[in-house]
Amino acid sequence: MTAPSVVFRSATLVAVAFALGWAGCSRREPAAAAPAASPTAVAWVGHSPIEEPAFIQAWNKNPHAKRDEVLETLVRRELLLAEILRTGFDQRPDVRESWQAHLIQRFAEEQRRMIATRPEPTPDELSQYHRTHPERFQSPARTKVAILQVRPPASSAGGLREKWETRLERIRQQALALPPDIGGFGSLARDVSEHRASRFQGGELGWMTSAQLRACVPSEVAEGVDALSEAGPISPWIASSQGYFLARVLERQPAALLPFDSVLERVRYEYSRAQDDEAEEVYFRNLRDSFGVQVNPSVLSRLDPPTSVASTPPPPLPGR
Repeated sequence: MTAPSVVFRSATLVAVAFALGWAGCSRREPAAAAPAASPTAVAWVGHSPIEEPAFIQAWNKNPHAKRDEVLETLVRRELLLAEILRTGFDQRPDVRESWQAHLIQRFAEEQRRMIATRPEPTPDELSQYHRTHPERFQSPARTKVAILQVRPPASSAGGLREKWETRLERIRQQALALPPDIGGFGSLARDVSEHRASRFQGGELGWMTSAQLRACVPSEVAEGVDALSEAGPISPWIASSQGYFLARVLERQPAALLPFDSVLERVRYEYSRAQDDEAEEVYFRNLRDSFGVQVNPSVLSRLDPPTSVASTPPPPLPGR
């Protein structure tokens, strides 16, 4: 007999895995019938027949294989399955747990596909979803900001500290005295600011979302910008790990609902996901009503988290 190909050896293991699963759920005993009672069988392993339809199905999956290779694959599958049942391997807790996880995943995937088979949403349904969920389809709030950065001297010995504080106060007074028509810090930023990216633009950073601002300046500065409730006023000096900053809000742009046509595909996707989630909730509510779910609060309340979770502090934030 020709030895089975590598492909068929792999197929044997896959086939046994599936057979093992079914054995784990419902233990299969060898067939009681003798070979003569199964005249359509291609072969037998003990009293378990390999029926002609199963042989044809296996061959159709790999039509380039030889007849003997197909048979050897099916025989090895039956031999391994018989040994699994004989040794009780299918009853091992870890094996049963693994197969149950596989069954749950396969079943859940099929249920999700069934849940997702619904008519295409109408334009009116999509439009209503867009209107009733503005937080999902809006442009983020943005702020137009200008900053001025000054780094402290390396040493504060003697009278250097006093000179440094005097310089800070002088710079801020110069900033407060800038003409109203200068949006940022004008030439003052060019003369004294150490923020290279903005000093030649009068300190202006341009329009930024909250996340973009925090990626550009220290968190203390971003918080100082947030504290400026209106455009125009100049902040006090804000101390940070990168020196001292003055900040000025030039303009604020609130979050706004994006036009429906510009986010149509996103609305369609979000609506479909929402429908799937709602259908899944209904599905599990029906299962709960059908089978009943009871919780034992006295036992549940006395259970502690695993030691590794309870005793391990959360990791520090980056940069802390």
